[in-house]
Amino acid sequence: QSTVTILRGGIMAGLRLTCMSSHFTLEIEISDTGCETCEEIVKLVFSENQRVTSGGAFVDQRIKAKIAEMTNVKSDDITLEGSEFSVTVPMCTAKANQAILAMQPKLIRNGISVNETLDQYN
Repeated sequence: QSTVTILRGGIMAGLRLTCMSSHFTLEIEISDTGCETCEEIVKLVFSENQRVTSGGAFVDQRIKAKIAEMTNVKSDDITLEGSEFSVTVPMCTAKANQAILAMQPKLIRNGISVNETLDQYN
């Protein structure tokens, strides 16, 4: 299953702690021709399954920080659109990243999921 879980919580009026679990799926958008070289740039798209609007910018910053740590990029390089966080990296970076591989990402070409794996690319 291609999900990762981030737990988040907050203290309300010093009396109660609310924890929420966010599940993310990972898709890797590849070019029309696939990735012929390891240096080709791919887009990693982390989608939150059930986006919770509470927490606002603080929660978004924490999620960006976690993705930045996981992908070895700067938080400022990560974009947020709706419930999707995305960043671009070279294919070889994605292939060598154990955290990315552990999410069992789906490969996407032209908006369609393809029956391929990262191992198939040089």
